[in-house]
Amino acid sequence: MLQLAAESHVDRSIEGPGDFIESDVSGTFQLLQAIRLPLPPHQHRRGVWFAGGYGALLGDHPPYDPRSPYTASKAASDHLVSAWHNTYAREAKADRQAES
Repeated sequence: MLQLAAESHVDRSIEGPGDFIESDVSGTFQLLQAIRLPLPPHQHRRGVWFAGGYGALLGDHPPYDPRSPYTASKAASDHLVSAWHNTYAREAKADRQAES
């Protein structure tokens, strides 16, 4: 399961942050709810989220420092993935990619 329906462009997030919250945060929430549904025995489901826009990432776990609605929505999505993974013991991973 991949969350690829994300918004892009920082300038657009400043003009219309609601679109970013809807697709990045609400979209991630909907997918995370889906991975909570039970599966038949011997079937597996994995969620993977890709989020760019962090700038230069240094180290394995750089701190979040969102500076726009765009990066804040990406960070919120990452935090939801982590919370669902820890709370519901579901395999989910947010892959933080730097833009080059």
